[in-house]
Amino acid sequence: MLMTIEHKRALMDGGSDRIENLAAACWHCNQHRGQQKNHALQKRTAVEAKL
Repeated sequence: MLMTIEHKRALMDGGSDRIENLAAACWHCNQHRGQQKNHALQKRTAVEAKL
């Protein structure tokens, strides 16, 4: 199984690269989580743009 290093609290949410904020995650799970966070950010930005 291919593993990656994941940020527990995403950098876009104010997380850091400190060791305390990193965890091992399978590649598939890490990619899926990143896509979900990016989609949520795009939706939030679109709503703010309408205001």
